Amino acid sequence: MIKIKAIDLTTGKPLANFTLQTQIQGKSGGFRSFKTDASGLLALDDELKGQQLASTTSGTPGEWITIQDGAVLKVRQTLGSSSGAGAKNKDRATTK
Repeated sequence: MIKIKAIDLTTGKPLANFTLQTQIQGKSGGFRSFKTDASGLLALDDELKGQQLASTTSGTPGEWITIQDGAVLKVRQTLGSSSGAGAKNKDRATTK
């Protein structure tokens, strides 16, 4: 198992018991959900080693990292301009 630490991009604190939406690029590419443990660690299968991983917020990937033991994944929990009333107005404008 590969262990990766997930931290909040803003505070730098580990994201304990947090469900992450991620995107993987490589042989096993695609979108996957993972849940961190009580210390903010993700446990990934060894088959993913060497591939690229990014957390996604509202479908937008964040910083890409190489999947390896001890890596740190910085997670942005909100996009700011893509949340709240602005997002509702944007969605309304694109669906007409």
